[in-house]
Amino acid sequence: MLLTAAQEHQIDLSSSWIVGDSESDIEAGRRAGCSTVRIIADLPAESEGADCFARSLLEASERVLTAPDKIARKIRP
Repeated sequence: MLLTAAQEHQIDLSSSWIVGDSESDIEAGRRAGCSTVRIIADLPAESEGADCFARSLLEASERVLTAPDKIARKIRP
């Protein structure tokens, strides 16, 4: 679905972000070549998978807007 949408709308997935609340959302984003933010209410001390973690959609949007140029990094609370 992501690849089809990218082709139809000329979206550069390598410059795009996927925000989701499940591991399958994050996996889909990774496979498509996107940066990822996982929304999770109780941020664990150490998590794997997503490039960034957030407690809310608002916090996720802040992570995306303040992230350096496509540098995948883990952001902890």
